Amino acid sequence: MRTANIILPIVVWLSYLAGAVERAKPAHELPIDLKVTPMICLAPCDVRLDVRIASHPDNRWWVLEVDGPIFRGSKYQLDGMGAPIQQRSIEMKGLPEGEYEVKAILYRIEGEVNRRRVILTVSGDK
Repeated sequence: MRTANIILPIVVWLSYLAGAVERAKPAHELPIDLKVTPMICLAPCDVRLDVRIASHPDNRWWVLEVDGPIFRGSKYQLDGMGAPIQQRSIEMKGLPEGEYEVKAILYRIEGEVNRRRVILTVSGDK
């Protein structure tokens, strides 16, 4: 009885982990993926945003937004069936101190499909 009390929670926990790993998709299988490098830095900070969009016939456009003490946003059109996998690196230089929400949003014919969100923290040089 005592062994069952120890083993059962371990089995349940391992089953949960196996399910979580099975459900997680690698970046190359996501409709859109976003990577921010570095995610924490000192002001003024230079940051690289890497966006990857998987090819799909219904892809129409994607949006990149950086919202914090300053706001920057761009919209990029995609060519549906003719659009290959898109990979884009965008450099942002001299970001001032603050917390930024970086979002990459993919739109298809039916509307918004997927969004990726990363928090970027730029600390003061105290």
